[in-house]
Amino acid sequence: MTDQFPGATKMVLSPAAQSVLDAFLAEWPDEALKQDRRCLAAALRTAAGYMFPNDTAQQCYDRILAIAVELVGQ
Repeated sequence: MTDQFPGATKMVLSPAAQSVLDAFLAEWPDEALKQDRRCLAAALRTAAGYMFPNDTAQQCYDRILAIAVELVGQ
């Protein structure tokens, strides 16, 4: 991924949050709405990869929320 803001101070993300962000940006479009859905789907597939088979619904929610909170802080 290329740095969109060279020289800017960036927060280091966890592997989970970085993977979700990378998946979203890899699909970033020129044509907005259709591509935005693809971006979101790619990000959600990647986030789902960080869930574990024995996770409860609450644990899955907590993991996804933690990734979202981390990304907002970026």
